[in-house]
This record gives sequence, C-alpha cells and structure tokens, in this order.
Amino acid sequence: MSDIVKVVVTADTPAAVVISDGIRGTTGATGAAGTNGTNGTNGTNGTNGTNGTNGTNGIPLPIDPELESVIFDDFLNNSNLGSLAWTASVNGTGASAQKGTFGIGNLNAHGVVQLDTGTVSTGRANLGLSLDQILAFTSQGWEFDLRCRMALEASLSTAAERYALTMGFHDSNGPGIDATDGMYFRYRDDLSANWQCVTANNSVRTATTTATPFTVGAYVRLRVQFLNSATPTVNFFIDDVLVASHTTNIPLTASRFFGVNYKIEKTIGITQRDLSIDYSWLRASRSAVR
Repeated sequence: MSDIVKVVVTADTPAAVVISDGIRGTTGATGAAGTNGTNGTNGTNGTNGTNGTNGTNGIPLPIDPELESVIFDDFLNNSNLGSLAWTASVNGTGASAQKGTFGIGNLNAHGVVQLDTGTVSTGRANLGLSLDQILAFTSQGWEFDLRCRMALEASLSTAAERYALTMGFHDSNGPGIDATDGMYFRYRDDLSANWQCVTANNSVRTATTTATPFTVGAYVRLRVQFLNSATPTVNFFIDDVLVASHTTNIPLTASRFFGVNYKIEKTIGITQRDLSIDYSWLRASRSAVR
C-alpha cells in the first residue's frame, strides 16, 4: 500500500504545493501451479498387414485332395522296400536293392534303401515307381514336384571303376543311364565331375552341367519341379538351390509316360558301389478340381 500525503489548503497556503507519489508496494508471491489436465484418449489400432507369399523352396502347403496327390516313402518298413509299390530291378552278381543303414545315427537318416551294383562290370540296381496314371501330361494341367535325399556311400567314379546314376522322372528300369522320356539328375564322370540336369522327349535331350560337384559320403537333397505354365519349365534344385531351368525337350504329350526312378549302374570295373536313398517325396498337382 502507498503512503498518503494529506494536504490542507488554507488562505495561508502557498500557491503551489508539490505532492510526491507514494511508495510502490512489493510484488505479491506466485500462486501455486494448477493441476495437470486429463490424458487424451488412445488412437484406433492400425489394420493388419497382408500375409507374405510362400517361398519357392518353403515347406509344402497342406494337401488338398481335390487338387493334388502326395506320394511319400521314408522307407521305414522293415520287411519291404518301403511302404509303396516299388519295383526293384537288379543285374549282376551281388547286385541288390535292400534295406540299408548308411547315415542312420550319424547323418540323421531314418529308413534307408540301398542300391548295390554288385561285383561285375555291368552290375546295376534300380528302384522304380510306375505312376503312368499320374505322370502323364494331359489337358488336366498336372504339375510335379519330386524330392529325395540320397548319398553315394564311397568313392567317386573313375576311368578304372566307372559307374553312373540318375534320380528323377525316368521311363526305364533296364540297362542304360538315360531315359527316352523324363526329367532327371545325372552323374557321369566321363561327361563331367558335376551334377547334370536332363530333360528328354522321345530320346532328344537337353542337358545342363551344373556348378555343383558330385560328392560322396554325405547326403544331398535333390528336387525336380515341373511347372505347367504358359512356358512349361522344369526346375532343378540341389540342397534347396536352383541349379538349372529347362524349357526344351520336356515330354509334354499325353503319349509320354514315366515314373519315379533311382538307378546306379557300373560300366567299368568290378568293385561294388552303393547308393543310399533316405526318402522319396512326390506331389502331383492339377489345375482343376476333380
């Protein structure tokens, strides 16, 4: 509060009187802070993202019986060569197709079928599955996906002890390594030390030499995939890596038949060679429901 100066004016008061301002009071203390306001409401949740597509080599989708057939054998049957109607064809002394043990316990194999060449220079062993009603190219638009895990137990092929082998879709259980009609992997050291991929149509073949060497003593996963697209294509995979794609000499006509086939055949030397197969898996898909 300012001081008050009181002036009394009388007749004797001088004509001019100066009155000074009063003294300004001190500033009052700051008031206490107000309370915080309430929180705002949460925003709405964003929409879910779309599911990603399956990878090329991803786990197969569940089976739809209206559109596909799946034929799988893990060769766990002790009394037979697997659970399917396999046909074993052998030639030569000691040649055989039998239950095997290679890799069981140390290479993560379970049931194993072993194909042995025997001890003659023309010995061979073959394991085949005839599927003419499925493995034929027709207007139904079939697509095929064949996978296996296999191993040559010991020793590469040489000029002194030569053998050859195939895995895939093939039309012959007899002598000779190549098919008249088929889509398959091939190993022949007189042609290459690496895996080769072959498509054959009425004995006319397209062969690709991959960059992947043939090895022994360890399992390898092989896959042959036929895509019935606008440009029919056969893809070949080794241990889930695409190594070749063919668009020529694919047996596309309905008169061309073949089955699933695994074969090893000696051509020089009498030392036995053994091919072990851990499993065989085939999916045959069609473009229209039954």
